[in-house]
Amino acid sequence: MLTPSSSGSQKKTGEEDKILEVAREVGRQIGIPPTRFQRVLWIKHFPSDLCGFRGDTVFLSQSMIGKLEPEKWKPLLASYLMHKKTRRQGLLSTSLITAAEYLVLLFAGIVLIAQVFGTNGALLALGYSLVMTPIFLTNRSTQDTKKRKLKADIEATKIAEREKFLQTLRKIDSFKLRDVERAKKSGLMSHFSTRPSITARIDNLLVKTDSASFR
Repeated sequence: MLTPSSSGSQKKTGEEDKILEVAREVGRQIGIPPTRFQRVLWIKHFPSDLCGFRGDTVFLSQSMIGKLEPEKWKPLLASYLMHKKTRRQGLLSTSLITAAEYLVLLFAGIVLIAQVFGTNGALLALGYSLVMTPIFLTNRSTQDTKKRKLKADIEATKIAEREKFLQTLRKIDSFKLRDVERAKKSGLMSHFSTRPSITARIDNLLVKTDSASFR
């Protein structure tokens, strides 16, 4: 559950006003009306290297209050808004490919179980399908979302300079915030998370943009 921070000081209000100005600037470039950005809400349990947007509100992590100059939020805002704008593009083709892969994997698994256990493998095959279905679909969904977020980072460099984006990510990384460090760890929970680690985001910007410059 999202927990908003308490009302801040005059200094914090000034920080929020400047962040909103940056959000409006990014929104204009993407095609979002400036009137959509009216307030900043600092959320206690919110990813420190990400932004959110709903209604007229920009969501940011409470742990990041005062840690970045307002202009430094520009690449993060641009990436989030790019992802929000393009996340549905290509979903139909991706879903069809996922469905085809799932059916092939399911069929191959059932055939293998049948060959090993014969007619007695019917219940095992049923159990296999029941267990594999949510795991496979969840994994594909989370991995696709991660790829789209990383792609949004690349698209955001059309609005915010790559070097400034990297500076922002590296600065956040230098704070050693608990949630940012946790997202770096490999493991089952990390694998099924839709959040790319800050290391993956930095590497993505370095690799993708460098490779593009050699084309």
